[in-house]
Amino acid sequence: MGAGPSTAVATLFFQHFAKTPAADGYSFPVEQRSIKHRGGIKASDEHLFGRTGRPLSEIEKTDNKFDLFLAKNPLAIVVGRGTGVNSINEQQLADIFTRKITNWRAVGGVDKPIELVGREPSESLLNVLKKDYPFFSTVAFDRIFTRDHHVVNYLKSEVGRYAISFGAKANFDEKYILEVEGFSSTVNLGLVYDGKNNDHPVVKAAREYSKSEEWHNILKESGFLIPD
Repeated sequence: MGAGPSTAVATLFFQHFAKTPAADGYSFPVEQRSIKHRGGIKASDEHLFGRTGRPLSEIEKTDNKFDLFLAKNPLAIVVGRGTGVNSINEQQLADIFTRKITNWRAVGGVDKPIELVGREPSESLLNVLKKDYPFFSTVAFDRIFTRDHHVVNYLKSEVGRYAISFGAKANFDEKYILEVEGFSSTVNLGLVYDGKNNDHPVVKAAREYSKSEEWHNILKESGFLIPD
């Protein structure tokens, strides 16, 4: 359980790790519903692992918690299917989120107002974007969701046809991803475990597998990046 941005990569990881000898006799259900980054940390109190949406902060580490990075996750800009736009450039992205551009027609799309869909201020990926692209710090979103899957479902819906948002690239079908020339933002994420389980054989094996050539090849084949 834990953060939404790591759902896809954690699912992929445990599909393969569960086949290794060290995982024999264990099950690794990956809850698809997000309970947030902080919820993932709390889950590691009871379970071997929780899911994270970003690297642990220094304060979080003082609670005897440790990162187990599974991948470097690319972030994506995503849109509803009614915009009529497949690509923009980085300046146009900034102009959209700072409301200098308010209609899709201005970037070659349909004559419809642009709806800015975002996340709560503490959300992990939004904070990554704020560091990489400071204009995200001043965005006033038209609609705010508190879960990754809510954003996904909204863009798929009729009411979200003209919306623009962001999220972990792996959580969205390719048809919702807006190509932005020059845009690049990534975050190391994956799992968190408690220090009391540092020597647990499954935790040790998971750490080793996450650094293996086999796992790195799986990441490449699946569109993820190898973590730092």
